[in-house]
Amino acid sequence: MGVDIATYRGRIGTFSHHVGRDVITVVCIVNFSQLLKGIGCVAFIGILLIIAGIEQNPGPKEEEERSIHKNVLTKVLPTFTEKLNLEKILLSLVTKGIFSIDQLQDITKEQAISDRMCAFVSEINENGAEAYTVFKTALKESDQGYLADYIEEVEKEFTSTDGDEVNVSTIESLTPKEDESIFTSVLTKVLPTFIEKLNLDSILISLVTKGILSTDQLKDITEKEQIPDRMRAFVSEISKNGAEAYNVLKTALKKSGQEDLANFLEEAENEFASTDGDGMNSNVSNLSATESVLLQVSANRLTSTADQVQKSSDTCYKDTKGDSTVSWNADEVKRILNVLGLTEQIKTKIPISEAIQMDLSDDESKTYEYNDIPFMFLQRLLSGNSDAMDYESYSTRKEINSKSKGSVFDMYQPQENCKISPLDLFLLVFQCCDPMLKQLLVQKLYICKLALPFIYRDFLSTNFVMSVWPLRSLVIETSDVVGKMVELEILDLPSNVISFIRFGRPDFSKSKLINGILCDKWCETFFHKDRPLGMSTRYCTAGYVEMFVLPVISGGKSNFKQPILLLNLRGDVKTDFKEPVCDIVSRESDVTAIIVDSDTFDENSTLLEETVKRFSTVLLIFNGPLGQSNGKTYRMLQKFELNIKNCNKTTVRIMSTYSEINAKNFNDIITETRERISELLLSDWIVPQSLQDRFRASTIETDESECCKEARKSADTIIELMDEISLPDKWTELVTPVQNKKSKVLGDLVKESYRNKDSGSSDVIRTRMSEVRNLEEYDITSSIKSFCHCLIEHQNNLSYIHYLLRWVKILLERRKRTCVRKDVNSSLPCSDDESDRTNLPKNADSPYLEIDHIFREIGHIADFTICSKSDHKNIGFPPIPALAKIVATFVAGGYTLELLDGNNFYLPTEWIKLVLTHVHDLIGEQKVLTLSVLGVQSSGKSTLLNTMFGLKFPTGSGRCTKGIQMQIIPVRQKGITDRKHPFEYVLLIDTEGVRAPELVDTHACYRRDNEISTFITGIGDITLLNVMGENSSEMRDILQILAHAFLRLKLANKRSDIHKSCFFIHQNVSDMQVCVKMEQGLLQSVKTLDKATEEAASFERISGITRFSQVIEFVPTSHVWYLPNAWQGHPPVARVNQKYCEKCVELKYHLVNKSIDMQHKSFLTLEDTIVHMNDLWKGVLAENFVFSFRNSIEKKANILLEQKLKKELWSLERTFDELIFQKAQNSFTQCDNVSSVMKRKAELISEMTHSITNLKSKTLENMEKFFNEHDYKDIMINWKEHTIKHIHTFCLDVVDNSKPDIHRLSTNREIDIIVSTLRIKHEEDLRRKSMELQKELIPTGKDIDIEKANQRFEQIWTTFVEKSMSADIFSSYESEDSLNKFFLECLKEIYKGHITILELSLSNYSFLEKSPGIDMLSGSFEKTGIDINDINLVSEISNQEDTKFSRAKEAVESIFHDVDLIIKQVCQGKQEITYRDVRQFLNKVDNLMTNANRRNNTSFTFTIKGILKVVAHVSCFSCFRFKEANTLYQQSQSLKVRIEMYKEIERERFLAYLMERKSEDTAVCLMLHAIKENLRVILNRKISMMVKFELYDKLPSWKYALILNMLTELLIEDSFNSFMRYILRPKDYAEAWIQQKADHILFSEDSRMYEKIAETEIVIYLDDIEKSLFESSKFFSGDTSSIKQWFEHFISLLTTLKLPKECFYDAEKELERIDRLNVPEFTDKIIGKLQSISASLLNEFKATNELTKVTWSGSNPINDILDNLWGCPEACLFCGEPCIRGYTHNVEQSHSCVQHRPLGLCGVFDDTKETLFLGACHFNVMGDAEAPCNIFDFKCNPEKRIPCEEGWHRFKDYKAFVSDWDIEPESCLNSEEFWRWFICRYEKDLCKYYGAKMTNIPKSWKDIKVGSAFLLLQLAYCTGSLKSIESQLQALNTCVTFTFPDNSKETCL
Repeated sequence: MGVDIATYRGRIGTFSHHVGRDVITVVCIVNFSQLLKGIGCVAFIGILLIIAGIEQNPGPKEEEERSIHKNVLTKVLPTFTEKLNLEKILLSLVTKGIFSIDQLQDITKEQAISDRMCAFVSEINENGAEAYTVFKTALKESDQGYLADYIEEVEKEFTSTDGDEVNVSTIESLTPKEDESIFTSVLTKVLPTFIEKLNLDSILISLVTKGILSTDQLKDITEKEQIPDRMRAFVSEISKNGAEAYNVLKTALKKSGQEDLANFLEEAENEFASTDGDGMNSNVSNLSATESVLLQVSANRLTSTADQVQKSSDTCYKDTKGDSTVSWNADEVKRILNVLGLTEQIKTKIPISEAIQMDLSDDESKTYEYNDIPFMFLQRLLSGNSDAMDYESYSTRKEINSKSKGSVFDMYQPQENCKISPLDLFLLVFQCCDPMLKQLLVQKLYICKLALPFIYRDFLSTNFVMSVWPLRSLVIETSDVVGKMVELEILDLPSNVISFIRFGRPDFSKSKLINGILCDKWCETFFHKDRPLGMSTRYCTAGYVEMFVLPVISGGKSNFKQPILLLNLRGDVKTDFKEPVCDIVSRESDVTAIIVDSDTFDENSTLLEETVKRFSTVLLIFNGPLGQSNGKTYRMLQKFELNIKNCNKTTVRIMSTYSEINAKNFNDIITETRERISELLLSDWIVPQSLQDRFRASTIETDESECCKEARKSADTIIELMDEISLPDKWTELVTPVQNKKSKVLGDLVKESYRNKDSGSSDVIRTRMSEVRNLEEYDITSSIKSFCHCLIEHQNNLSYIHYLLRWVKILLERRKRTCVRKDVNSSLPCSDDESDRTNLPKNADSPYLEIDHIFREIGHIADFTICSKSDHKNIGFPPIPALAKIVATFVAGGYTLELLDGNNFYLPTEWIKLVLTHVHDLIGEQKVLTLSVLGVQSSGKSTLLNTMFGLKFPTGSGRCTKGIQMQIIPVRQKGITDRKHPFEYVLLIDTEGVRAPELVDTHACYRRDNEISTFITGIGDITLLNVMGENSSEMRDILQILAHAFLRLKLANKRSDIHKSCFFIHQNVSDMQVCVKMEQGLLQSVKTLDKATEEAASFERISGITRFSQVIEFVPTSHVWYLPNAWQGHPPVARVNQKYCEKCVELKYHLVNKSIDMQHKSFLTLEDTIVHMNDLWKGVLAENFVFSFRNSIEKKANILLEQKLKKELWSLERTFDELIFQKAQNSFTQCDNVSSVMKRKAELISEMTHSITNLKSKTLENMEKFFNEHDYKDIMINWKEHTIKHIHTFCLDVVDNSKPDIHRLSTNREIDIIVSTLRIKHEEDLRRKSMELQKELIPTGKDIDIEKANQRFEQIWTTFVEKSMSADIFSSYESEDSLNKFFLECLKEIYKGHITILELSLSNYSFLEKSPGIDMLSGSFEKTGIDINDINLVSEISNQEDTKFSRAKEAVESIFHDVDLIIKQVCQGKQEITYRDVRQFLNKVDNLMTNANRRNNTSFTFTIKGILKVVAHVSCFSCFRFKEANTLYQQSQSLKVRIEMYKEIERERFLAYLMERKSEDTAVCLMLHAIKENLRVILNRKISMMVKFELYDKLPSWKYALILNMLTELLIEDSFNSFMRYILRPKDYAEAWIQQKADHILFSEDSRMYEKIAETEIVIYLDDIEKSLFESSKFFSGDTSSIKQWFEHFISLLTTLKLPKECFYDAEKELERIDRLNVPEFTDKIIGKLQSISASLLNEFKATNELTKVTWSGSNPINDILDNLWGCPEACLFCGEPCIRGYTHNVEQSHSCVQHRPLGLCGVFDDTKETLFLGACHFNVMGDAEAPCNIFDFKCNPEKRIPCEEGWHRFKDYKAFVSDWDIEPESCLNSEEFWRWFICRYEKDLCKYYGAKMTNIPKSWKDIKVGSAFLLLQLAYCTGSLKSIESQLQALNTCVTFTFPDNSKETCL
């Protein structure tokens, strides 16, 4: 019938697995007789036909074919999982229309490869035979033809065998061709490097499924045959789809396992942005993803590839009856290293800094890769997690197979047993660690009670190595023979050695047995098979020996009388251990337990005997049924025992794990083993020995290198030098005398200096501090010198230095233990804290020297040397910077640094700054999250930090931490691309405990705790408040301290949120559900906290603070954490509580993530942290922190904001000026009448408003970005509102300042239009008269007399103007001289209260009508008429009236000097002086007089009569000068001047007619004249603006730099008078200084900037004219009669210089006299003479120099720059120092100064009225110093300006009089040294100037060198990082030699 069996099977069912379900065929077996077989067959076939519903000979149908296809693919596809390139196939099916986009999405959304295959088969089946055929075709087209051929073979076999016997194993042997996947890139530069790396197919699928590319676009790409063509098509399509497509591309790269390429693209983007793509290095050959093929699997499925599974299957499955398979396989070890990503680390080694770094990508929900495991393992182990080796527990997410398990079939499937063994992981990671990290790991292993590595096979050399160095730092606490607790190094600990060995492969866990011997429970010291992943094959541990020490605890229950050293030998003793290992173990083991099973015993009894005989005492543990007492096993064991005894060398005991044929209970086995070993150890010949003694003769090499041994020799030498000094118990006193003697004194002096209120004692304190800091060579001991020189000598060998430090530490602690061992009971009380058992209690007051004391001594010596500016050679000390660099290297490498010496309460600020600056240089401009911890003593603060971050802060009972220590932790951001984290390091601050019992009774305890708490909470971004348990009294104490600290910080930062967090950590809370049960307790805690805050506020005398929430945000539900007990179990095997570790790590990531999520929090760099730390410390030292604290970071942020704002506003102003100038110039030239000018003027003002709005929006946008992204955004936000207001105000000012220029331009254009109109109106009349004159002169027949012709023209012109134009001229323009009127009105307004005196003064000058008869005000004091009666005497300085009057004269002359400068600036403006200008001028004069009175109020003041005499004199002189300026302006800009210009044009035309010139030549002359005149006008306008731009770039750009530059030049000039001009009038001096610098820049021979600007602009404008002429000649290439059209075309071509068309009116009229004009010839003539115009104009500007009264068109650029630079005009009320802010500001921002000067410089006398008062403002406001009312400028009585009733006021109360000023209180401000030097330098001049005595100058001031003073001045005024300060100092070029009048010289570098 042609029945297709396969078809029937498809209809009915098969044994094959259908996609998605199992279809089971039920087989019925019917027995037919021989006769009925044929009938039965026919009947059966009929039944099948009925069931299947198939007609006879059905033939193949679609459903049948689909079934075949389905079954073939179902059978074959699982074997294709690793070989089929599904992405290519999907692309082909989509592009050929087989699959729709929806189908593609259904397939690709599946994550698991098996699910994706199922979905793929299902879709193929849905699309039928065509899809199947296309699928095979696609395989062939994508270079997978071998797979297509194989499918066809399987299809044939399927048909021939009905699918039952299809063999698909042959697919494993198929070798796929090299995958030539199409690769591409996004950028052309990156494209070539991606050809071998980019998997384009998966990317295209992602782009199609996400709707970025359409099917048509996909076809366009895949139709390209060549790879480059396809790449170009891909790039083209990406470009068409824009940024979205590009972002999806990068996302697709990351999701498709090509994350390295995505990261490279982002790096390439950044490099393109910075180099414009020119220098971009597009080589990606170093991408890690292409270097090696790593197994991309999760930590939950750490399986090998199929090939690797096959390769190791025999090993994995051949023997699973016992422990995991153990072997040494170098190839497998190499593979594991590669998989773990440790190939390089095994050579280079992992340092501590790398091991402790945080991975911000760590997430419990993350599935980790293999190369993540080693570092996660290290971090968990360093945190004390005893389950660190269980790497499968690192992720809580488990993969769940959708298929159910548990069937019999599943039981017989091969299990995945090729995961990396945790023991292999540990051993390989341990070998990858550097020696210092190994020591730290061993310490952590011991407190976790995990086995320690002892002997292992080194991977690189394959030799066995004994691990000695890591054990040297391990100290064990045990009981001695008399029951006293002692501490011994593990290598020196006398102990009994028990070794455990297996012989063969017994089915009994040796390691588990040892754990049971150690402890009944809670002990997993040795890894065994029942641990997670315990059955994994081990490749590294064959021959590995691990150890553990079990000490003896006095009074505790112990089965051993001596400490026990347990050795666990991993592997089979008969095959896996080399002879040296077997020899040392057999020789030194006191008892050896050998485990053997019955089979191995039976097969290798002889070898076992030989092995046992090598040991002295053996416990043989027989693992196997014993059988009957007379059975075979019994006889064998008896024979074995007899043979061993006969050798008389070995004592043997035998025990069994079975009782006859029944296995014993495991606990019983442990008990029996422990008892047998205890009995054996009681043997007389077994004597405890130390490891050092036992293994001294070992032939196994140790891990201590030659470098380690050399460092040991150096350490021994240093210790020997200490021995020469004294016994160890005196070392802290005699070896480190500086910190023990001098630092305590200096610490008290420093605090006293900050709290000193008496200026008289200040110098005494400074002298005492200098004496203490002045070190002699004998102050430094030989051992300290030797240590430091050793560091310097080996500074390039860090390994040596690390070894040296560890050896010194080990030797010092060894001496310490030796000394205290005699009295150990009294010194070491027993404690349950494990840290007490592993470390000696570190009493901070201990007399024994530690390594920390040595570094503290070095720091203090260095700090003393830096502060005293001593030479290190004088004390025999190495260079301080070199030492600082070495220490900085340690700190950057993960070592702690002591900040505060707790013994002396001394912080070596200069040393700390130097070290941390070097650390900053090492790590770069990286941000730091600072985390500090605060708590009561012994509450577990250091333990908490150690557990959280895997560190080693000192721990123990008592006060183990004293002072403050810090450590930095690097942060790794591996795999994180979704957001940028705000910090790269975590800075940890560990502190001494508060409420220390040894200090609690002292008077200063409370203050000390508050000061330290304020300091550390101020440093920390997050503060952890650590509380042991829930002790209410402890809570109350610690909360009050915390409230004090945060209250002080908040009040000292009133303007801003301090952005700090506080977390409460309750340790030792047994019930971990307490957070749920303690809601009431939390509320009570908040109440306690509020009460503590109120009490703290009361203590600080602050009202209004009653709640903690008023100080800092606190959320009880999330800011309170509960931790269990840190320890678990009982001694001697108590270990760190795993729950404690996990909770600590959880807390760590919670804190970090919280910090990351703080959007408005800005983190400091380490350099900024140094500055902030210094501010906090100064505030703490001061008596009143809130009053004294100043935030330098806030100052720096303010400066940076000011710089950014000035830059943005300058850019805005420059853009606006250029835009409006060009627009106004071009707009007005197009106006033809006055009304159009007025209209255009209004339009321009409107456009100005629109333009400034746009520019303002851009500026605001830039500033908004600056505020949001800057590092100090949380500080700058406080000034954001003010900044925005300032921008708005600035923009209004810019528009207002531009309006006069617009008005001037419009007026000039109106005049031009009027002149043009007059010319047209009277042109014919003038032409007629000119022609008559021409006819009169020509007929004579003589040569024309030019002089006579000019004379006759003048007659005609005069007649013409008088008769024809005069009426029009005066009707159009009428000038009025009103300056006298303006002056009189303004004077009467200003001095309206003194009109009579004013009129009397003015009458002397005929009310400004009488000329003063002087050229300048300076030197005209006698003409003012001021006499002695015009001066009020305030202080009796001298009895000589001449001296008093001389001071007044100097003050007036100084005012005249300043007024001369102001008058010059006013007259330099090329505009008419108006009422507004006069009013501003007179206001300035009045301010000068007012300031003169204020500056001299300590000696004299001018009466109102004297003031008005000066004002009248100034007004008269300035009025005449202003009239002259206005006259000059009218001469250059008035209508009459334009008529004169018109006259010259007509003269030219007249002479041309007379001399019969050609019209073309005349027109050329007329055009050149017009061009020159117009160009001159435009240049004058443009140059004013360009000069301002140039000067802005050349002069200092902000106020700090301006003041520093002025003081630098004053220092070099060495002129007392110049100094005094600056001191008394800083702004006026700055104005003169800028004017002088501007003159030099613009007009000096070496600069000639004014000339260069003019030349540049002339060239620009003439080039435009020449280009336009040339282009017009091309358009009118021949003769033309269209003269007017040519002129219009020429003018339209002008772009830079838009000339009005009427300026060529005369030339056009002249050319109209000819019929046709040859334009090329005409333009060539003009172009040929343009150079003469250039030369003529340039000569005019060259003639302008600093002696010429240069005038400016528009505003004076010098004034504009001064206003921009100086900003705030205010000065200190007391000393006159200018406010440093370079912009005007409101009361929200206080005025402040960089430095304050001694008040005596302004003429303030002390109480004796004889000597100048030398106290500076910042010192005066600290104490109770007082001053009379006049010093306060009578702010106490402003109306009457006479002393108030009190008469005197305290400086500290200055806020009551000038609330908008902020004077930083400080007793020793370094920047003041400059003015102290000035006082000493010009002592005699000051005495003469003020008529005072200078007997009160402190002696220390006279020792100040100019170089030192100048350097401190520079540091005060230079801002930014230390490197930027250095560059600023270098830019100042201040390496000068000062030569003084006394011929003394001093060089300042």
